[in-house]
Amino acid sequence: MENQELISKLKDEILKELNPVKKPKTKFWWGSFSFTLVLIVFAVVSVAQAFSAAAILQKIKNSSIQSASAAPTGQSQNLPTNVSNLPNMVGGC
Repeated sequence: MENQELISKLKDEILKELNPVKKPKTKFWWGSFSFTLVLIVFAVVSVAQAFSAAAILQKIKNSSIQSASAAPTGQSQNLPTNVSNLPNMVGGC
């Protein structure tokens, strides 16, 4: 009898060492709430950007936006003297 009790106690001690009692995890409700809130904000921002991009694309298709006029290639513009010599100063062509 004594041997059975001793073996049983020893067995229980070994099992406690190998498989410690796990504490139940506490869930933070505010953690998932804040994560959900951040995802909602990101979704709203992305929808706003999509509408903005669609409006810009529509304006481009309707030619409401005028492109900036550029000087024809090969012709120099009227530049200040310190800027017009810049390519020669830095070794450009």
